[in-house]
Amino acid sequence: MNKEIKYLGISAIQNSIHKFKKYRLYFPLLFFVLLQACRGPVKLPEQPPEPEVTPLPEPEVTPLPTPKLSSKKSSANTHEEWRKEIALKIYLNNKDLIYPTKLPPLLYAVGVVETQIGINGEIQKINWMRVPKHSPEIIQMVEGILNKQAPFTIPSNLGAPPYSYIDTWLWNKNYQFQLHTLTQGQK
Repeated sequence: MNKEIKYLGISAIQNSIHKFKKYRLYFPLLFFVLLQACRGPVKLPEQPPEPEVTPLPEPEVTPLPTPKLSSKKSSANTHEEWRKEIALKIYLNNKDLIYPTKLPPLLYAVGVVETQIGINGEIQKINWMRVPKHSPEIIQMVEGILNKQAPFTIPSNLGAPPYSYIDTWLWNKNYQFQLHTLTQGQK
């Protein structure tokens, strides 16, 4: 019977040690919680004062430049000749953007643009007939190029304004283009 007591005593001690080891990871957390409870109420940081709003000075308003009016009359007798005339003007003013040889078999973007031109050669409206939806940067580039080219020559031999210039813009992945009117074709 004495052996059983000793066995129970040792077993109870081992059981206590085992429980202590099992829960010993919670002691630092318990200590931290007690320590925080003894510190007293937590003070929230004060809200910083709202900065004073000073009105910005009004920017200088510079008048928009007046559009250049074209007094040049086109000598073109057909719509195709007039398209070539405009395409050449675009090529001459954008030499660094023109693809110099035959275009690659796969193009990055193709857009068809109709530009309505008024009696003074100014752009009245740019209408996309085929939009390269996957590349909005091409849309911006084409419209920027067209706006820089204004005023256009006036085809007086082709009837009354507005005049419609339609061309297909063929772009490669390096953002160089050719116009269908003057293209050298594809490889």
